[in-house]
Amino acid sequence: MLRSLVGSEMCIRDRVSTQSTGEVCMSDMAMATEHLEDGLAQEAMFEDLEKKINRPLQDDERQFLLTGDVLLSGDQISTAIKADELEAQKKRLKDLQNLFALIKDLNTKVHDSDEKMQETQDKVDKAVNEYIKTGTQDLGKAKNYADAIRRKKRISLVVGILVFIAVALILFFVLKK
Repeated sequence: MLRSLVGSEMCIRDRVSTQSTGEVCMSDMAMATEHLEDGLAQEAMFEDLEKKINRPLQDDERQFLLTGDVLLSGDQISTAIKADELEAQKKRLKDLQNLFALIKDLNTKVHDSDEKMQETQDKVDKAVNEYIKTGTQDLGKAKNYADAIRRKKRISLVVGILVFIAVALILFFVLKK
């Protein structure tokens, strides 16, 4: 049951009466004594440190030694905030520079690609036009050549038939006599 008592309940339980101030909580007195002892120990520590560094400690140095928190003035806080903002802006600027470099590189590659594509298209057009032209010419020549061969075959056939008829007539007249 006593372990569950906290704060003011403990003070009620531990009350003592004094003539000048009335009731005082014994736990509050113990805490005050402890704080006083801690304060004296801290002052002794500060004095030893001041002797070692040969100068008195400033308030912000004392605060840092006690709590680990750094006390900064309004100007120091503003300067620290501005420095943090400046670093963040520098980082964003660097990121933007990298992004612009990537965009420029991409644009250059696309432009180069467009030039190469146009160059390839020109080569294809030239080749197609030349091949079609020469192909048409070649087809015309081939047709003319084929027609000439057919004519030669016909002429040879007609000459062969005429020779056969001539030989047959000569034999007919020779044998008939």
